[in-house]
Amino acid sequence: MKAEKISEVLKDNNFVYKKMNNEIQYPLEQLNIDSWSDDTRMIFIKEYRTKNSLSRWTDDDYVQISIASHFIDNKFQNNLYFFMVLDFNSDDVETRLAINKIEKNDEICKKYILKSEEDINKIPFIRIKTVDAEKFDYDKIFKEEILKTPFDPETPDLVDSNTLLTSYFQEYLTDKKNYSVDINKILKIEEV
Repeated sequence: MKAEKISEVLKDNNFVYKKMNNEIQYPLEQLNIDSWSDDTRMIFIKEYRTKNSLSRWTDDDYVQISIASHFIDNKFQNNLYFFMVLDFNSDDVETRLAINKIEKNDEICKKYILKSEEDINKIPFIRIKTVDAEKFDYDKIFKEEILKTPFDPETPDLVDSNTLLTSYFQEYLTDKKNYSVDINKILKIEEV
């Protein structure tokens, strides 16, 4: 996965690129760490392209984020995150152990390892926005089903079709909020 993808997702979730003061911004840029924020959260992002760079994250990245945490607004202190985007194959045991150790370490900030777009969904305050699928249209499906249901005079009806259609088209469609169905009128049930 590329860091650009998480940047797009952050933009879609109303985060903005945050430029810090020069003493902090320059070292972050040298380490290829971007900073993003919304009204309540500060997020640092870095893309790791090799296992070796990930194994050295505590030497440079961790130290610089620790320094930066002292210069950010107090409102971000408990909402500071580091998204570590992996752009290499991370399926070997050694790398998986390192990832587990990193994510369990909550010192200074909460860390998320992002290997694929599915990993973004494990972050509770960020979701990938998708095109809304067509919502279930009960009225449309009901009309289609009613029109394609064949009439068979040999089969006994349990439903009074005329009452059902009248109820639907004349009562339900005209006042959906206040509509209430009298099921006894629609069902053909012989009283015992």
